[in-house]
Order: sequence, then C-alpha cells, then structure tokens
Amino acid sequence: MDIVPLLLHGIHYTMQKGDWLLKNGTVSIHILPRIAHDDKTMGATYSEKTKAIARLMRGKLEDIRRQDETPSYFYEQLVRSYTYKGPSLEWYCRIKTKLENYYEPFHELLPRKGQFYDLGCGYGFMTYMLHWAAPERKFIGVDYDAEKIETAQHNFLRDENIFFEQGDLTQYALNTCDGIIISDVLHYLLPEQQRTVLERSYEALNEGGLLIVRDGVSEMQNRIKGTKHTEFWSTRIMKFNKTQNELHFLSKAFIEAFAKEKSMQIEIKDFSKYTANLTFVLKK
Repeated sequence: MDIVPLLLHGIHYTMQKGDWLLKNGTVSIHILPRIAHDDKTMGATYSEKTKAIARLMRGKLEDIRRQDETPSYFYEQLVRSYTYKGPSLEWYCRIKTKLENYYEPFHELLPRKGQFYDLGCGYGFMTYMLHWAAPERKFIGVDYDAEKIETAQHNFLRDENIFFEQGDLTQYALNTCDGIIISDVLHYLLPEQQRTVLERSYEALNEGGLLIVRDGVSEMQNRIKGTKHTEFWSTRIMKFNKTQNELHFLSKAFIEAFAKEKSMQIEIKDFSKYTANLTFVLKK
C-alpha cells in the first residue's frame, strides 16, 4: 500500500509527558507527499523504506521546529517556571518578556549553537528563552545580584546546558565563547567600568564571535526620556534592579570607536519605538 507520512507538531509542548496540565499552544498536522508502494527511491525492502521514511520525517520535523519554535513559542512555559516564586516576580516575568518582544530579536541575531554568556542576566528570562528556542546553545548567565542568580539557578526546567553564577562583571573571568549578550546593563556602570567589561568581552570571544550590546544611547535626546522613565520604575519604584551609581548611558560614538579600535564589524539595530535603546552587533 502507498504510505502517507503524517507529522504532528506541538503535542510534545502542549501535552508534555509527565505534565498534568495543558499549555496554551498550537498543534499542527503536516501531511507529506504520498509515497507510492513501488517507489524505489525510498528503498526496496521494508527495512530500507522504514529507515528512509523515518529520516525524511525527522528532517521535516526539524525544519518545522526551527520555523515555529522561536522564543515566543515558549512564553507560557517560561511564566509557569517562575510561578510560585512570588506574585511580583511572576507579574514582572509576564510584563518584561512581552515588552522585550519575547527576546525574538536576540534569537535572530545569535547563532543556533555554541557557548554564550548573558552578562547581567537578572532572573534568567532571556537565557532560558534563547536556549529553549535553540537547545544547542549553551549559556552561562552572570549577575551581581545573588538573589536573582539563586532564583534563576533553581528553575525546575534548567538543564545541564544552562548555568548561572553571581559575579561582578568588571572582575568576572570569562572563558572563551562564541557570543556575549550585554543587554541594558552598561548604564549601571561608571564609564571606565563600561570600557573594562567591553575589553574583557572582546578578549573572551572566539574568532567570528558576536558581542551584542543593547543600551540607551545618550545622543537620542528625544527618546532617552523614555529609557530614563523605565529605569526609574525599575530601580526606584518596583526595585527589580539595583544600582550603586548614577546612570551613565552609552554614547553611540563610543561603541563605534571601540569597534574600530578592535577591527570589529559593527551593525546597529533599532528595535525600539519609545526608548533610546539601540542594539550594537559587533563581530570579531
């Protein structure tokens, strides 16, 4: 008889084994082209056909997963993993992740495999989302706030490819890696400390590695007010972030000069409408 391969995608997530609750998600059925019973391209014997068709279906499923399983796909899984860690933190997880567009821009910029650092990782929201969207990404998250690190490290969905460590970014020893993300962190540091962190990051990168820096840019006077407003709420009102210094937002010229000095390729992305945050992608 002819064979019609069927692929079911999404069931492993929405109806996960061992999970007593359904998750919001999309389950899709993919009907692959019919394979005639006398089609020799899939082999002559039952054994050959089984292996060839299984290989075909696994390849197609991987294509579907690469297309559909971006960070936003795992939003509810992230929220659930931070549930019961306090109502404020659960609320912050929901709001922060949506405001960050589910970290989709970082997912598009970062390679799908390799060793990466998330410097100033906070509670680890982005670290988990980027790893789940590409399981071959291995992450080390670093933050000076020990309470945040403890929360991130004790997430019940953490696996051996994710590790969190408390540390001062100006002194933390980085191992060689394929990429480093420094998102909304440098403005908490003094200008000389910002330079130190960038220098250490550059030295740790493998050839071809990416340094992704997102921060408020001082030259964007009209939009910097929005960035300062969000920081005021984050540090003074909700107190999710702590700071010991006055805020020192980056200069676009400073990052461009650093890239030129290190002979790094630089690309500047503007994903924000209301704040002065720019994303600098520097390649070694």
